[in-house]
Amino acid sequence: MENSPYTSETITLYKETLEVYANIGIVLQAYMHRSMDDLNALANKTF
Repeated sequence: MENSPYTSETITLYKETLEVYANIGIVLQAYMHRSMDDLNALANKTF
């Protein structure tokens, strides 16, 4: 997930997988400008 074009696809895959497997996690690259928005959306489940 180090390359920005893959970020949205990776988050989408994570959300789809989370519906089946509850005990999984995801990591975000801290230096990406969008990471804080992604983190807030994931934390608030507003995806």
